[in-house]
Amino acid sequence: MKTIILTTFANKNYFQTAVGAHVNGYLLKDIPSDDLIQSIHEVMAGKTIYSPELVSSILGDVDNPLSDKETQILAEIRKGSSTAEIAKELFLSNGTVRNYISSILSKLGAANRIEALNIAEKRKWL
Repeated sequence: MKTIILTTFANKNYFQTAVGAHVNGYLLKDIPSDDLIQSIHEVMAGKTIYSPELVSSILGDVDNPLSDKETQILAEIRKGSSTAEIAKELFLSNGTVRNYISSILSKLGAANRIEALNIAEKRKWL
């Protein structure tokens, strides 16, 4: 028996649960009908088919070493905020923001804020 989930839910947790249950396919309902038919044929031929949008969202998250707070700080850096502005916006001290930024640079192997921001954006962590 082959199992294909066809859903409107582009939810990472649902997708991960389905993969863990070894479904043969997990597709989103907005897939074009020709692609759906092709996917069904491929699953029946023994292939596993997953929605590309979900796969890329999962892969983008797998290697993200940043905490939620570090991600928030990078988002503020993207806005052009200074350390003081970030501290005020996130209700942190300037020293705490500097510590978070040092941690971000270390985790990403970046030389400066701009490089860290570029790495995070390229890997779709922001």
